[in-house]
Amino acid sequence: MIAVTAVAALLHGAWLLAVVRGDMLVGDALGVTDVSLGDLWDRGLGGWTEQSLGAPSIDGGLAPLLLPLALVPGGLAVGIGLLLSLAPLWAAMSAWGAVGAFTRSLWIRALTAGAYALMPAFLISIDEGRLGAVMVHVLLPVVALGVARGGGWHRGERLGDGEEYPAVRLPSSSAAMAGALALGGCVIAAPALLAPAVVFLVVLGLLARGSRWRIMSMALPALVIGLPGLIAAVEQGIGTADAVSILAREPGPSAASDASVLDLLLDPFGTVGGVPAILAVASGAMVAVVLVAVAVAALGGRRWRAVTGGLVLMGLGVGTAAVSAATVVSPDAGAGTSAVNGWAGAGLSVVAVGAMVAAAAGLDSVTMVGRGWQRIVVRSGAALGTAVILVSVAGHALAVAWPPRDDASTVRATSRDVIPLVAALEEDQSTRARVLLVGESGDTVTATVVAGDGTEVISTAGEPVGRWSLRRPHRRPHRGGRRRPRRGDRRPTRRRRRGR
Repeated sequence: MIAVTAVAALLHGAWLLAVVRGDMLVGDALGVTDVSLGDLWDRGLGGWTEQSLGAPSIDGGLAPLLLPLALVPGGLAVGIGLLLSLAPLWAAMSAWGAVGAFTRSLWIRALTAGAYALMPAFLISIDEGRLGAVMVHVLLPVVALGVARGGGWHRGERLGDGEEYPAVRLPSSSAAMAGALALGGCVIAAPALLAPAVVFLVVLGLLARGSRWRIMSMALPALVIGLPGLIAAVEQGIGTADAVSILAREPGPSAASDASVLDLLLDPFGTVGGVPAILAVASGAMVAVVLVAVAVAALGGRRWRAVTGGLVLMGLGVGTAAVSAATVVSPDAGAGTSAVNGWAGAGLSVVAVGAMVAAAAGLDSVTMVGRGWQRIVVRSGAALGTAVILVSVAGHALAVAWPPRDDASTVRATSRDVIPLVAALEEDQSTRARVLLVGESGDTVTATVVAGDGTEVISTAGEPVGRWSLRRPHRRPHRGGRRRPRRGDRRPTRRRRRGR
């Protein structure tokens, strides 16, 4: 954990200093992060925001998941700053706890946690401020731990003679509940994970013995959270492009990515400038080395159920990442912005969790295999493989934290005083911007167009250009079929016919 903390400090130490002195982090995929607790609550319930009149801001769908971060001293800006700056540390801690359910080897736990925390696609999500993908990467190991302990499939404590205590592990309802809540958070941050998560848990529950309903019920919070999206997708037509776009949606702001899933998985950085060649080679080989370890674990045939589950997760993750990257989640609405495709980071995090489970379960206690010279060969191979993985992970850590390395981050620290987007439009365009103010009073909706925004730049509202009012029709008539007269209504006059 000390090594991962050092890497995080070298990567984004400037973000930490900026947050400490009172600034906030902003970015194309992050938006304005200085939101009060009350505004964040209102945004989560209503989906509306009055922030900055057009500047990118946190999506209302993601707001409920950020409420704990808003309770940090200093507000949401500090909470998000700590989350992104120390994201590798949070991921390493969750992975360390999850891997402990599949192996008691300290070497496997340490190397797996380090590789998971420094996964290249995860680091890109941090650099681009993709808040949903970062939170998914941190929460997914908690889901895996909840499934393992909820089904009673976790490893016990190893005794001196190689036996485990307790010999029979009992399922834990509280662990399953914690995993279900973590899965619900993942679905909030990345709705594209709903379908593969439900399918995996239902199939796993059907195959489980004695824990069937406990495992299957872990999908209920995620189903409740994603139910509106499922209904909207069905209304658009099952299998249509619009339905897939709804299922693969992601909380905004959205940022386009032209990298393929294979590039993000194997070679996301490409040619990194300012890094020694030997470190660049080690960094580029880390994912390949991890995949080789997964293959060895799968071919070994040990604990094949857990290994098979990890391989299935890897397949589901690749499919989810491919669908997300190929789906337009923010179409071109003619407002000067191009269409944006989905981000594959959440699906690749599922791949990383599957690889973590398969490798840890399949390589656990591998040094105890065989007898005599067979055990000597196995232990020699295990030592060599551990050394290769250690060199690869350490080289990757040094490469990404190398001080002269080119910084490709799109997140920057800035002051919390934000000028609305309309001010920049007034300076750059020949046409004048207009602001529509909509209000409600009783059964009347009023709309006013003003020449400029006065909520944050000047003390009074702009000059009115036009004003309209619309009275809503009454749906509940008075008794007898007539509407009760209201104050201010004009009374009808009756004309009498005069005779000659």
